[in-house]
Amino acid sequence: AGDGLNRTESSLSSGAAHFMISCDPLHILPPSPGRAGTANAFLAMDIPFGTVVSWAASRTLGRSPLLPCRGLDLQLGNPIVLGHDAASQYGIARLILRVPTGLSGTTLAIQAWTSAPCSVSEVIVTRFK
Repeated sequence: AGDGLNRTESSLSSGAAHFMISCDPLHILPPSPGRAGTANAFLAMDIPFGTVVSWAASRTLGRSPLLPCRGLDLQLGNPIVLGHDAASQYGIARLILRVPTGLSGTTLAIQAWTSAPCSVSEVIVTRFK
């Protein structure tokens, strides 16, 4: 829908460590420190207090409908839900996850969403070190 994405599933391969595909006002940051084998912080910003943010990841781009939000899709193929967090009084939601060592060198697309109100973030593509 005007975002330049091919809606069929496509493989992720990029020489860059991170790149973004813009989608909506919900804003997320690349996982920090972006290393496999350690805890990584996934942050979402500018969210109303108490709003629950969910994160998903995939090795491919694609189209996955968000059932609670008619007409909104994740731009991920076969996404796996990573977790959820409610936004703090400062408008920040945070998910801390240990990225398995086996994902070193793997490129993942990461996207977040809220379902009340419905909003979808940009896609962050990260290659874990």
